[in-house]
This record gives sequence, C-alpha cells and structure tokens, in this order.
Amino acid sequence: MRRVLELSNMGAIRSNHVMDPTTKRRQTVLLARDVQRVAIDGQKRLVAYRGGAAEAAALPPVQPPLQLPAPPADRPWLTVDEAANYSGLPARFLLSLIEQRRLGALDVGVRPGGRFRIARRDVDAIKAPAARK
Repeated sequence: MRRVLELSNMGAIRSNHVMDPTTKRRQTVLLARDVQRVAIDGQKRLVAYRGGAAEAAALPPVQPPLQLPAPPADRPWLTVDEAANYSGLPARFLLSLIEQRRLGALDVGVRPGGRFRIARRDVDAIKAPAARK
C-alpha cells in the first residue's frame, strides 16, 4: 500500500479525495487506468511501466481471490466465515442473527478467524422464516 501511495505522489497514479456518504470519512480514489499501468515484479514490488500492449501481455496474470476451504466434517465449531461457506448464507446475515440472539455463538474475543464460533448443529438448524400472506 505504501508503494501505491508513493507512485501516486510521484504522479504515476492519479488520485482524488472523496467523502464517503455512509461513513462520513475522506477516502482516496485512484484512477483505474493508472492502476492498470502498475505491475508487480518478481520480488513482489510495485513498478510503474509505460510500455505498450506487448509488455502488458508479458505481465503475470492476476490471481483470483482465495476460496475458503470447507471445514472438516468432524469439527463441531465453525468461524463465521466457515459457517457462511458451509451454509451458503452471507456472513453478515449470520452476524445479524447472532446480534439478535437468534443464533447461538461463543464470543472468543479477538482471535484468528474472528470473534465468534458457531456450533455446526445450530447452522444446520437455521430455518427459513414463514412466508408472509
């Protein structure tokens, strides 16, 4: 991130500051065309290039985001992300159920994988709400 800001300060990447309407905080927005001209070399450093299409084609392809592996079937407790992956429900929905006390969860504090652990049997027991008439 620091290198991107250095390239922005040098003028290789143009940026603008906007106010986020939901958080009311100032955010930096980078121009997409300029970011596309920035590559990562073999040493995982950002480098700016001004080459043509042949040089751009020689760049390594962008890696897709990592998918979470499925939790082992014998683990009774899941993190929120694992429970979302296991059930197919959004993690934010599961967190809202926890906040509403409609889904039981252990608060384990600040830990790798998140704050809450959810019992697999409770995830299996989530039922769709009755349809409204």
